Amino acid sequence: MRKSIVILILSIMSLAAIYAEETRTFESEVSYLATCIKDTVTNKVLTDTFKLRFDGNKALFYNVETFAEDSLKHNDLTAWQKAIGSALTRKQRADKANSSYYILADLQQKTYIFKDKIGTNSFSYTDSLPAFNWQLKSEYKDIAGHRCAKAIGKYMGRTYEAWYATDIPTPVGPWKFYGLPGLVLSVYDTQHQYNFTFIDMQPCHGEITLFPSKSFKTTKEKFLKEYAIYQNDPIAYYNDRAMIKINFGKAGNDFEQEIKNDNRHRIMEILK
Repeated sequence: MRKSIVILILSIMSLAAIYAEETRTFESEVSYLATCIKDTVTNKVLTDTFKLRFDGNKALFYNVETFAEDSLKHNDLTAWQKAIGSALTRKQRADKANSSYYILADLQQKTYIFKDKIGTNSFSYTDSLPAFNWQLKSEYKDIAGHRCAKAIGKYMGRTYEAWYATDIPTPVGPWKFYGLPGLVLSVYDTQHQYNFTFIDMQPCHGEITLFPSKSFKTTKEKFLKEYAIYQNDPIAYYNDRAMIKINFGKAGNDFEQEIKNDNRHRIMEILK
């Protein structure tokens, strides 16, 4: 009798392990190339690589380089300080967009947390996942072996065309794109100033959470207004509003020229 009980317990444990392994396979991570037009006169294109990590409850969208830096800071502060020191003396690639935000979505509550920096100041806010009022179209194309259908949606001053995978029934996508009956593999605004393009998808067993850090709690509207102040004059923002002051020294030095903002188009979310 005792032997039978032991066998039964072991069988249950084995089944539980198999079930746990199966449920973990639903956790995936998609890589996207994020591009934006920095200057609509010269059509200069800037890029970053982002990843979307998701399961049935949550989704995390993050910049690959920012995530690596924050992970190092969280796990090895000394190594992070050395890496930051080296980065300050290394010139970054000319086509880097420097989009360093995180978006952590709660798919059950239909809310998200947005975290980003303006200058040296960190901000975060919580908001509801956007309603794009998607219109599903009877247009299809193949993206990396997935049959994708087209949808058109509108949000904060822009119209977007999205292509979602009909064989991956999850309502998530890059950035804040949400609510379609399949994973968004490609999406862009109709002016083609912002574009997210599928690179690949891999299984993922990492955590879907944000690194602990201090930030100013704000709202989406206040954040966008603060960013508009920075965008209008980054140098003045560093001098007047940044928590960590930067002394530029002689006017026109290399660092000042590097952060000079020459955007000639609006950011993704357009305030009325």
